[in-house]
Order: sequence, then structure tokens, then C-alpha cells
Amino acid sequence: MSYPVTAAEAVLIFTGKKLERELLYSEFEAVLDGFVPLPEQAGQTVTAVFLRITESHHVSAAVFFTIDFDQSGYPDQRWNVPIEQLANIAGEGPDMGVGPIRLACRSQCPIAWHQQQLWDPQMTADGNHLAIIKRALERNRLGLSFAKPEPLKPDVAAPAGNDEHWRKRIAQAIKEQRLRVATLQQQHRSQMEAQQTESLAAAQQYLQQISALTEELSNAQARNQGLEETIAGQTQKMAGLREYFEHKLNSTKSADASTIANLRSHLEEEQQRQLESVTQELNDQLQMRDIELMYRQTQIEGLQEEIERLKQDKDELLKGSGNNLLEQLHKAGISFVTFQPGAGHMTLPIDDIAGFMADVNAYTARRCKVDESIFIRWKGHYQQPQCDFEHTGHGVCGRAVARIERPAEFLPGESDRCEDHRVTRLHVSQVAST
Repeated sequence: MSYPVTAAEAVLIFTGKKLERELLYSEFEAVLDGFVPLPEQAGQTVTAVFLRITESHHVSAAVFFTIDFDQSGYPDQRWNVPIEQLANIAGEGPDMGVGPIRLACRSQCPIAWHQQQLWDPQMTADGNHLAIIKRALERNRLGLSFAKPEPLKPDVAAPAGNDEHWRKRIAQAIKEQRLRVATLQQQHRSQMEAQQTESLAAAQQYLQQISALTEELSNAQARNQGLEETIAGQTQKMAGLREYFEHKLNSTKSADASTIANLRSHLEEEQQRQLESVTQELNDQLQMRDIELMYRQTQIEGLQEEIERLKQDKDELLKGSGNNLLEQLHKAGISFVTFQPGAGHMTLPIDDIAGFMADVNAYTARRCKVDESIFIRWKGHYQQPQCDFEHTGHGVCGRAVARIERPAEFLPGESDRCEDHRVTRLHVSQVAST
């Protein structure tokens, strides 16, 4: 049984251009509180819209937001988008039947640090989310029943002039077209950023392969040079022994045949003994190196385990000491926002604060979706954008280079080098010289 009301709030869930589910806002709050799961949304990032609905079944405010669900169909407990506040302070959007609505989406977000948790509705002819919402309200599957408004007295309202009416309609049409253009521009930027990220990742992978192959080539050349030097030394040593015994053999030509045979046998035995001695010495050195490597690896593993244990102890201490206070601040509606170069404004969930305080660079690198070593190298480049190529005996190049604003666009060996010292150019020069 439905009771008449003057206004209502609802949440619609989309999958692409398809409307999947319609919920009253009270039902959605039960989902947020963990009382009711949504199994069909398990393991997904859901696109949804919060609506304020007038008594005439028209939209007065809309907030297009995203929310993550775990594998059991429960929402992420760290989700904290203030959709009701956004609906109150959002800018004007298109007219959906009762004048311009209040609209909050990614391309029109009144609170900057929540922009990444919003999405833009499509307004194309083949997929218009606003039209889908309008049709859903006309079907009224939520069973909304509104109190009938009191009719206006005939002498209260006076018709407006035609000129003023058309000026308002033209102004509203211009606003709607501007919003449509802003939405399309945001979608285009998102597609371009995705393609650019994919291209940069491929380029970074190729550069890493080039660096690995270059390092492998250098190691192979060093090993070959060492072997050549060892062979040359052994050859010279064997030549000296041969010359010595040949001289000794020539000096005893007057001796009988048995003496000559004994000398030849002694020469061969001495050569074999020298060869075995050198071989044994080299084998002993290799075994010592292997033992040293095993011992160092054991030490490294022990130290890593100790570091991990200390980190866990520190995290437990941080959670035990400050978690109650942070939970109280979170329940009071206080968000923890920080600004970091490369990531901009970040809203910190309570469970992430300890990790952020423990290692700011590692946490920011994860939020930027790059490796920590690349983020640290980008940060040095961002603070001092110059070529860091080091000349042997002459120091760092130091030539100014263009600053890369985003860590995901930073390529080590390319972005922090001038035109003459980039990795690809040095590799091509090295290959050409060989």
C-alpha cells in the first residue's frame, strides 16, 4: 500500500545503456548499511543515479555516481559520496518537464575531489540516459503516489508575455547544448586518456625490454671479455712452458732415447698438472662465489621478513591507537583529503590512513597506478625537470626538459632526458656502432 507524499527520492542502477534496477532511496540506504546485498551486482563497479522526484513524476535533481560491490554483492564500506549534498548544490541541467533540474555529474561536479566518483550520462540519439529515466518515472514501477496539489485560483496566475517565454526557452536550450558539449568533451577526454595510458604502458614495456636486452648484451660482452683474457693468459702460460721444455729437450739431444722419452713424458705430465691446477682454482673460485650469493640471499630474505613483521606491528599499533578517533570523525561526516603531486586531491578512506602515513610515495604511486620506483623518479623530475644523464667524468647533463605533469605519462630514460641522451637514441647509436 502506498501513501501520498509531496516528493520522493530514488536510485536507478544502469548497466551500460540498460536500466537494471529501481530502488527507493530508503531501500538503497539499507543496501549501503549492509542489510541487503545485491548479488547480481557482485564484483562490479556500478553506475547509478540518485533522483529527486516531484509530485508530477518529474525529476528535480539528479546525481550520477559510481559505487563498487564486492564478490558477495555488498557495497564498498569506504564509499562516502555525499549524493544528497551534491543534489542540493549542483548546477542547472536540462529541462525534464518542470524547468531546469539540478545536475551533478563528472563534467559538472560542485565538489572537485568527488569528480572521479561520478559519471557522465549519454545524451546521444541511440542512448539517452535522461530519456530512459523519464520513461521509467512514467511507468512508475516504484509505486510512487503523490498528494494532489491544490488547484490555483483563476485570478492568481497571469500568463507571461510571449517574448519572455521564448527567451527563457532559448536560454534553457543553450544551457542544455552546453551541458551536452561538456559531456561529450569529457567522454572524449576519457577515451583519449585510456588510449594514451595504453600506449604509454606499451612504450614503457618496450623501453624496459630494450633496457633488459641492453643490460644482457653488456653482461655477455663483459663475460666474453673475461673469458678471452683468461684464455689468453692460459695460452701464454702454456706457450712459456712449452718453450721451456722444448729448450730443455733441445739441450739434451745428446742423451739417449730413453732420456728423451722421459723428458717428453714429464713435459706432458707437467702440462696436464698445470691445466688441472688452473681448472681447480677456477672451480674453487666459482664455488666460493655461489656460497657467498646463497649466504647473501639468506640474509636478504631474513631482513625482508623482519621488515614485514615490523610493518605489521606498526600497522596494528596505528589501528589500535587511532582507529576509534578516526571512526568517530568519519561518522561525523569529516572526509580526509590530501593533495599530492601527480594525484591531485585524494579522499583517504579510514583503512588507508595508516598505509598513507607509513609510506606516502608508495600509497600515491598505487593511486596513480604506477610502480613506486617510477613514481619516485617522476617526483624528482617534477621537482627539477632537467636531463639526468651522467657523463663519465663530467657529471650530470642538467639540460632543461619539458615537465611531465602525470606519473602515468612518465617514461624513465625518455621523459627525464634531453633529445641527445634518451634511451632509444643511445640504444640506436650503440647498435649502429657495433
